[in-house]
Amino acid sequence: LIFKMGLDAFLKAAKAANLSGAVVPDLPAEEAEEFSKRCRDADFKLILLVAPTTTPKRAEIVVKACSGFVYVVSIVGITGERTMVFQPVRELVGRLRNLTDLPLCVGFGISQPEHVKEVGEFADGAIVGSALVKLLEGAGTHREKAIQDVVAKVKQLSSSV
Repeated sequence: LIFKMGLDAFLKAAKAANLSGAVVPDLPAEEAEEFSKRCRDADFKLILLVAPTTTPKRAEIVVKACSGFVYVVSIVGITGERTMVFQPVRELVGRLRNLTDLPLCVGFGISQPEHVKEVGEFADGAIVGSALVKLLEGAGTHREKAIQDVVAKVKQLSSSV
């Protein structure tokens, strides 16, 4: 969608909407150089993903293209709530620390306070997405309930750090 819109048009629209950055999961790192440069020039953060299956050489390319933070994928597969084992991603974060000074934030499957607490032991942040989307879906058209549910979940998750 970004490339269909055009890089400059997207950045202009994003800045006009008061966005400060974007996670762009489907941008191949090998094709990110031009967009990364334009984002930096526009003071707009580009966040790309590093997965457990990312090769060391490719990880170097990804972190060089990122600004803001690096999104470290905790597991192979799709996002969503699950029981987590963080040892492999702990090792990945350790390797990435040698490649960048950007914050390393771990996401995919994080939905419980114990997940946030464990990730906080080795990463700079925990990304929670699906658990919050699920609450929003459950609230339906009840906007106030949706807000209350999300605020309560975020408080629960953040109380563990």
